[in-house]
Amino acid sequence: MAEFRVLGSVELHVGGDVVDLGPARQRCVLAVLLVEANTTVPAEQLIDRVWGERVPSRVRGALHSYLARLRRVLAPEWATITRRTGGYVLTVDEETVDLHRFRRLIGQARAAVDDEQALAMGEQALGLWRGEPFTGLDSPWLASVRATLEREHFDVRLDHYDRRLRVGGHAALLPVLRAEVGRNPLDERLAGQLALALYRGGRQAEALEVFQEVRRRLVAEVGIEPGPDLQRLQERILRADRDLVAAHRPDVRRHNDLPGDLPDFTGRDAEVDALLSVLPAGGDRRTAAVVVAIDGMAGVGKTAFAVHVAHRLADRHPDAQLFLDLHAHTSGREPRDPADALDVLLRGLGVPGRRIPDDPEARASLWRSVLADRKALVVLDNAVNVAQVRPLLPGNPACLVLITSRHRLIDLDSTRTLSLDVLPPGDAATLFTRVVGGDHAVAAVDEVVRLCGRLPLAVRIAAARLRSRPAWTAAHLAQRLREEHRRLGELTTGDRSVVAAFSLSHRYLKPAHQRLFRLLGTLPGVDFDAHLAAAVADSDFHEAERLLEDLLDVHLLQQRSAGRYRFHDLLRSYAARLSADTDHPDVRNAALTRVLAYYLHTSAAAMDVIATDKRGTRPDAPMPATPVPSVSNLEQALSWLEAERPNLVAVAVHSADHGHPTQANHLSATLWRFLLVGGYFDDALVLHTVAVTTARSTGDRFREGEAHLNIGLTYWRLGRSKHALTHLERALALAEDLDDDALLGRVLVGLGLAHWGSGRYREALGCYSRGLVLARRIGDRNLEGQALVGTGFNYWGLGRFQESIDHHRQAIESAQDAGDRGLEGYPLVGMGFAHWSLGRYQEALDHHQRGLRLAREVGDRSLEGRALHGLGSTCRSLGRHHDALDHDLRALRVGREAGDRSLEGRALHGLGSTCRSLGRHHDALGYFEQALSLARAIDSHNLETEALNGLGETTRATADPVAALSHHRRALALARETGNQAEQVRAHEGIAHAHSDLGQAEEADRHRREAAAIHRDIGGSTSR
Repeated sequence: MAEFRVLGSVELHVGGDVVDLGPARQRCVLAVLLVEANTTVPAEQLIDRVWGERVPSRVRGALHSYLARLRRVLAPEWATITRRTGGYVLTVDEETVDLHRFRRLIGQARAAVDDEQALAMGEQALGLWRGEPFTGLDSPWLASVRATLEREHFDVRLDHYDRRLRVGGHAALLPVLRAEVGRNPLDERLAGQLALALYRGGRQAEALEVFQEVRRRLVAEVGIEPGPDLQRLQERILRADRDLVAAHRPDVRRHNDLPGDLPDFTGRDAEVDALLSVLPAGGDRRTAAVVVAIDGMAGVGKTAFAVHVAHRLADRHPDAQLFLDLHAHTSGREPRDPADALDVLLRGLGVPGRRIPDDPEARASLWRSVLADRKALVVLDNAVNVAQVRPLLPGNPACLVLITSRHRLIDLDSTRTLSLDVLPPGDAATLFTRVVGGDHAVAAVDEVVRLCGRLPLAVRIAAARLRSRPAWTAAHLAQRLREEHRRLGELTTGDRSVVAAFSLSHRYLKPAHQRLFRLLGTLPGVDFDAHLAAAVADSDFHEAERLLEDLLDVHLLQQRSAGRYRFHDLLRSYAARLSADTDHPDVRNAALTRVLAYYLHTSAAAMDVIATDKRGTRPDAPMPATPVPSVSNLEQALSWLEAERPNLVAVAVHSADHGHPTQANHLSATLWRFLLVGGYFDDALVLHTVAVTTARSTGDRFREGEAHLNIGLTYWRLGRSKHALTHLERALALAEDLDDDALLGRVLVGLGLAHWGSGRYREALGCYSRGLVLARRIGDRNLEGQALVGTGFNYWGLGRFQESIDHHRQAIESAQDAGDRGLEGYPLVGMGFAHWSLGRYQEALDHHQRGLRLAREVGDRSLEGRALHGLGSTCRSLGRHHDALDHDLRALRVGREAGDRSLEGRALHGLGSTCRSLGRHHDALGYFEQALSLARAIDSHNLETEALNGLGETTRATADPVAALSHHRRALALARETGNQAEQVRAHEGIAHAHSDLGQAEEADRHRREAAAIHRDIGGSTSR
C-alpha cells in the first residue's frame, strides 16, 4: 500500500520501499497537491505556491515537466494528477496521506467521549510526525503552511496531555511536560499542566515554583501577569484543593428535547469530522459561543444531520440540549418570529412565563443570562435568515449552536459554515437498502438512487414506496423513475414529497428569480454561466450574475467551479415543470432563440481565433442582443469552448427538436475542427448526425454533405475506416452533384485519409491528387497543405521516403502561408517517420520533437500522441528501448484521455513491438492482444491486421510456428478484404517464416514470391 508523507520530509513509501520523487522543486509541486488533495489547484496558484516571487522565465514549461515526471512516478492505484479547467487535481485516498490522516484522527479524538479512546487516537495521530513538515523545501507558501501545522501539532500535544492527566498519567508525563515547558516557557496552559502533574505526584512546593517561574518570565519579557485560569489553579494548589486529585464532573440536571436520532442514519462521516474539527479543544480561550451553520438544498438531510451530531455531542453539553424549528420552509406556517422563539427556548429551560419580558431585546438578554453558566447545546432548525437567528445566540463560550437553513448564513459573525451535498453513490445505496429492507439487485438499487439524484429525501421516499408495494422490485421502481416526465410524481409518499419540499424554497423567491429559475430549467446542457443566464433572462451580465448568486445562496442552484452553475437533476425537472405550467410557449421559444444566438456567435468568434484560415467557411453569426464573453485570444477561446462543449452539443440536439433545425447545422459547421482536434469524438458524432438529419429536412444539401464529411473524419480518427468511407462517399456524391470545388476538395482529402488508414495507398493518392488540383484552383492554401500532408504519408506507406519528405516540406510552406499552426505539426511528424524509415534517426527525433512542441502549443491531443508514438518508434530503432516504452506509454495515455482510440491502438502496437525487441514476449503478446481487442471494438480492420501480424511475429519468436501461422493467415485475410497491400506483404512474409520453421519449404517459397509480387505492385518498400 502507498503512503504519502509530508509531516517530515516529503516521501512516498510503497511496500516498505521509498520511491524517488525527484528534485526539491518537483517534491514541492507534489507537496502542494497533497495538501490540497482531491481539490483543483489553479495553475497560477500552483506556480505561486511552488516558486513564490522567484518565478523562472519559462515557469509553465517547468511546471508541466514536473507534473509529467510525477505522473510517471505515481501508479494509478496510488494517486493520479489530472488536468482540470484552469488547474490540476491530485486524486488520492486521503487515508494514504499522513497530514489528512493526522487531522482525521484528531477530529475523532476531540469528538470521543471516552478519554481512553481519545488517547489511543491521539497517540496514532502524534506518531505520524517525523520532524518539521516539508523538511528541506523552501517555498514561502509551504513555510506558512508549516507554521500552521506546527501550531496544530502543539495544540494537539496539549490536548493529549490534558487527557493523560485526567486518567492519572501524571507521573509518566512529568519529564515530557518539563521538556515542553523548557521549549515554551511562556505558555500558561503548559505551565498549568506541569504544576498539576507535580501536585498530583505529591510535590506541592515544586508545583508552586512553576507558577513563580512563569510569572517572573511573563512580567519580565511580556509585561503582563498570568491569566485568570492559571491564577485560579495556583490558588487551588495553595489551599490543597482535594478536587484537584481527580477530574470533577458536576452532577447537573439534564434538559433534552432533541428529536430522536434516525436509526438508519447513513454516511456523512466526512461532514461530521469537519464539524467536530471546529469545536474548541480543552483550554481554548475563546470568548464566544461556537456557532455552526449547516446549509444545503431541500431534502439533503440538514435536520437529520444536525440531530445526529447533537446526540453525539450531548455529553459535552450536559446542562441542556434544546431543539427549535424556526419554520422558514414549513407548509402552512410563517417563519417564527425571534421574540416568539426566545419565549419557547426560555420556557424550555424552566423560566416561568411571568419572568419573560415583552421587549424583544430584554428577552434576548434574559436568554443569554440564563445560559451564562451552562454548557448547553442548541439546535435552531430551518432558519430563514441571519436576522431571525442572531437574537437567539448565547454569549457563553461553553455553548454550541447548530443552525440549519436552506440559505447560506455567510454574514453571521464568527460562524462556521458547513454545506451538505447529496450522498456519495455508495452511501445513497446503503441508505436505500436500510430503509427498504431485504435483498435487492445491486444494479437496480444503484440506478434508483442515481435517478433520485442521491438526494436523501428522494432516496427515502423511493425506498418507502418500494417497501409498501411487495409486488414491486427495485428494477420496476427504476423503470418508473426512468421516465423523466413522471419522476417527480413518483417521489411522493404519505405526507412527504420532493415537489412539496422544492416548492417551499421556490415560493419565497422574487419574481425575477422565479422567472430565471424556470427558464433555465427548460434548457439542455450540464451547466451555465452568467452570460448564458443573461441570454435566458434577456438581461445584462451583472443582473444575471446577481440572480444566479442569489439562487445559489438558497441552494436552488449548485456550483462546482467559480462562475459556473448547475441544477440538481430533480430541481431541473421541477424548474422545467414549473415553466411548462407557468410560461407561455412564446416566452420559452424566445429564451431558446436568444440562447442559440449567443452560442452561435460566441462559437464562431472562438473558432475565428483558433482557426483563422477557416473564417470564410463558417456560417454567419451576428452579434446577439445579450452580452458575450471575450474570446479574443487562444487561451480564452479554448477555455470557453472546453467549458461549453457539452452544452453546445446538447443545445444543438434540443434546438433541432424545438423548431430551430438550421442551428444544429450551423453549430456542426462551426465546431467540427475543435471537436476533431480535441478528441471529442462522441460529441462530434452526435452533433454531426443531428446536422445530417436537419439538413435533409430543410433541403440544405451543402450542409448535409459537410455533416457527412465531418462524420467521416470523426470515424477516421476513431480508426473505423469502413464507417468513415461510407459517410465520405455520401459527402462526395453530394459535393459532386453541387459542383462545389471547396466542399469537394475537403471531401477528397477526407477520403484520402480513410484510404490511407486502410492501407489503400494508390486510392488515397488519387484522392489527394484531385484534392490538390482543386485546392490550387480555388487558392485554398490550407486545403493544399492537407492534400500535401496526405500525399506525404502515403508515399511513406509505399516506401518512397524521399518523395514523402519532399511533399511534407511543401505542406509546411502551405500551412505557414495559411497561418495554420495546427496543420504545420502533421508534416513535421510525417517527416519524422520518413527519416526514421531511412535510418536518419537524429533527424527523425528532431522532427517528432518539433511536432510534439507544436501539438502542445495548439492543443491537438491526437497530433501530440502521434508525435510521441513516432519518438517511441525511433528510440526503439536506436536501441533505447526504455525511452521507447516511456514515449509509447505517454502516447497511450494521451490516446485514452483524448478518446482517440486509433492512437491508443497504435501506442499499444508500439509497446508490443518494443517488448518483443527486449525479449519480453509475454508482455508483447499482452499489448498485441489489447490492440487486437480494441481494433475489433472500433471496427478498425487495418489496426486488427497489424495486431495479428504482431502476434504472429511474437509467437514465432517464442518457437510456436503453428500459432504464428494462424495469426498471419488471419491477418492476410483481413488485409485482402481491406486492400491493405503493405500488411499483405508483412503477412505473406510471416507465413513464409512459419512454414520454414515447420520444414515446409515449398509453401514458404510460394508466400515469399507472393510478397515480392505485391511489393513490386505497390511500387516501393514496405519495410518501416
